[in-house]
Amino acid sequence: MIPELVAVVSAAMYAVSFIVARRGLRYSTPATVTTFSMVFQAGIFSAAVAIRGGIPDFSWYAVALMVAAGSLQPFVRQLTYRGMQTIGAARSGSLRATHPFWAGLIAISLLGEELTLPVFLGNVTVVGGIAAISRESAKATEDKADSPRWYVLVPLAAAVMAGIAFPLRRAALTLTPEPVFFTAVTGTVGLALLGITQAVPGLAQRYVWDRRAFWPFVAAGLFEGVSAGGILYALNAGEVIVIAPITATLPMWILLGTVIFLRDMERVTRGTVLGTVLVVMGIVLVSVAR
Repeated sequence: MIPELVAVVSAAMYAVSFIVARRGLRYSTPATVTTFSMVFQAGIFSAAVAIRGGIPDFSWYAVALMVAAGSLQPFVRQLTYRGMQTIGAARSGSLRATHPFWAGLIAISLLGEELTLPVFLGNVTVVGGIAAISRESAKATEDKADSPRWYVLVPLAAAVMAGIAFPLRRAALTLTPEPVFFTAVTGTVGLALLGITQAVPGLAQRYVWDRRAFWPFVAAGLFEGVSAGGILYALNAGEVIVIAPITATLPMWILLGTVIFLRDMERVTRGTVLGTVLVVMGIVLVSVAR
């Protein structure tokens, strides 16, 4: 029961990170909050590794897989925050949470995984949810000159990249079941990559250090970092067929948080609620069927 409880708490904590980051983004940029989140993840879990006795025995192949997954992480997070800033936390969160759909699509198209009827129905349901949310996002951004309709693709791009990283993490944990160590690895790799991109012309992002965004970003980094470690622990200690549907409830947590805490910033429409419900139903169906 402990892995399942950890998965529930981790999903809720990730939703909290969305809500507080959304408030901070009124005064700052996605690159800034991404740096906060990577610093907290690398720092907290590197300290946890040291407290637990240092670096454990590991497979170099597993580390290579986690490094590959970690190299995607800063881009996933920046795209996630950018989508949140432009189309809102509720809509962006639901689209970002479709990564199991993209992971399954990759597995079916490239790895030859069997397309069963439940998986097909789940995918169709997810597509319906994406369509509903995209329609609402287009309405929300059509009056904003700096937020064109194609911005709905930003959280979807984050979901696709997360869908690629997900099986890499699972494979690494199968070889070396050390979620704390690997959360530190991915956080450190992501932070290093952020620093490298800032030194490359054309890739450097704009940072805005505003005191009004400081504490929301601290909270976002703390909650997201702990959530990332919790989900890895749950996937490592529990059965994927049980844990995956639990983590798939993330959009519902974000929607609830938006209704309660972001009423002054976002308007949740029936289309957004419908799309979120369809996404959750589809992801749960795909997760259980696989």
